This record gives sequence, structure tokens and C-alpha cells, in this order.
Amino acid sequence: MIVRELITRLGFTTDTKAVKSYDGAMKDLGKSIAVVTGAAAAAGAALFGFMRAEAGAADQSAKLGRQLGLTATEVEALQFAEGQTGAEGFTASLGNLQSRLAEAARGTGRAKQALEDYGIQALDANGKSRSLIDVLPEIADQMQAMTEGEQADLARQLGLSPQALLLMREGSAGLSDLTRRFEELGGGIDQADAAAAEEFNDTLAEMGVVISSIRRAVAVQFLPVAKELAETIRDWFIANREIVKQRMSRAIDVVSSALRVFWGFATQVMRVVDGLAQTMGGWANTLKIVGIALGVAFGVKAVMAVFSMVAAVKALTVAMWANPVGLIVLAV
Repeated sequence: MIVRELITRLGFTTDTKAVKSYDGAMKDLGKSIAVVTGAAAAAGAALFGFMRAEAGAADQSAKLGRQLGLTATEVEALQFAEGQTGAEGFTASLGNLQSRLAEAARGTGRAKQALEDYGIQALDANGKSRSLIDVLPEIADQMQAMTEGEQADLARQLGLSPQALLLMREGSAGLSDLTRRFEELGGGIDQADAAAAEEFNDTLAEMGVVISSIRRAVAVQFLPVAKELAETIRDWFIANREIVKQRMSRAIDVVSSALRVFWGFATQVMRVVDGLAQTMGGWANTLKIVGIALGVAFGVKAVMAVFSMVAAVKALTVAMWANPVGLIVLAV
């Protein structure tokens, strides 16, 4: 339409068929672009959701690692081992073990005597509290030589969850095998990537504060208007409450009658639909047929959208080359 008006104003004489072809091509192209834009927006949203989920997981591993004195990869390797052995709560209870080890290193706490009884040192060669990743294999090896009762008692004194025994009974060799398997599967995240994930999540949290601040500022601006409107509605209801009650009673009667009619109609329809479904081999078979039909319909629609876009571009090209004015307009 815009091209036709421009040609008329400029006083050009041209083939109207080419112009109409151009207009049609532009409309088809616009529709195709809208479809592509919608698909791109959906893909972008999905990608952002994926990034947010992965960054969130890496962020949690990094933060938990700092609490436990481990790297993000070490945390995720222990979580993998927990999942493989069904040792639910193992990773979550490592904070308790860390605290008990620190107490034992200072010569205090309930774990001090238990560690000494089994020959497990709380201090390293430099006189500092041993790290979890260093002491866990030794505790696991000691547990392998214990009875189940002794294992449960030691786990309790060290602050480990009862299910943690499912992993600790594997011994240091089992822990090593699971950790190595985790690495073979490509698991883990280096410190730089973990830090980037933390920064991304922190930025998202800051954006949440910004959005909340904007919403609050907008709400505050509308509060006087909303208050006045609420007061008006309140005063009107007080003045007309008897009339409102009468009208509401009538309205409820009408709605109830309508619902009864609708339910009767719906029941009849369901009987008919159920009868048709039974003639087609039951509901399971009917749903399969409907699913196949919907899949075919969506597939055809997608293919037609692609053909429409190709046809639009082709028509646009033909229209441009058929009319010099089209080339001028395109150049502008």
C-alpha cells in the first residue's frame, strides 16, 4: 500500500500487477518474519533459563565449597558419589564433620576421643586442622574394619548422616573410584568458571532488587488513587448494601440455573463422546489417534510457514526486477 501511494504521488506509470505482487510479497514476508521472531524469542527465553539453572548449580557448589574448604569440583564429585551410593544427606552433613574436626584439632569436642580411638589424626603435619578431602578416605577405611554398630556410632559422633554410611563403607578405594568416574564423565567446574557463575547469579539478584524498587515506586505513586477508589467503592456499598444483597441473590440463582443446564448438556455430550471412543477401540486408542492427528497438523503448519517465507522472498525479488520503481524504492 505504501509503495502504491508513493508511485502515485511521484506520477510514475507502472504495471499494477507487479506492485500488487510486491505488496503481497511484503505481507507474506512480514508474517514469516513474525513467526521467526517469535521462535527466536522463545529460543532466547529457553537459553536464558538454561543458563540461569546451570549458573545456579555452579554457584551453589562454589559457595558450599568455600564453607567446607573444598573446590566446586570436589563438592560436585562428592555429590555424585552420594547419588551413586544412595547416601542421602552425606554432603549436607559434611559441615558437621568439619566442625567436629576443628573442635578435635583444638583438643575439645565429642569427636576428639572417637578420632583418637581409631587412630585418626585431627591435625596435619603443620599442626593445622586437616581438610575434609584429606581425612574422609581415612575415616572410610577405618569404617570398613568396623561392625555396623561401631560404624553408626562413629558416624553419629562425627556428625555424619546415617545414610552417609552407604558411601563411607566403600572405603577410600570406593571414594577414589567414584571420584575418578566423575572426572571421566566430564564432571566438575574450574574455579574461574565457578566464579563467573557466582557473578552472574549475583547480578541477577541485584536486578531483582532493581525491579522490586521500580515496582514499589510505581505502586507508591498509585496509592492515593487506589485509596480514593477503594473508599468510593466502600462508601457506595455501605449506602447500597441492601440493594446489592438482593441483586446478588438473584444473580446467584441465575448462575445456579445456568450451571445445572450446562452440566446436563455436558453430561449428554460426554456420553456421545464416550460412545464414539468405544467404537474406536477405547479411550487409549482414541487418544493415540488424536495425538497423531495433532502431530501431523503441527508438522504441516511448520512446513507451510517455511514455504510461505520462501514464496514471499521469491515474489519480492520478481516484483523488484520487473519494475525499476521497485528497485528505486528498495535503494531508498
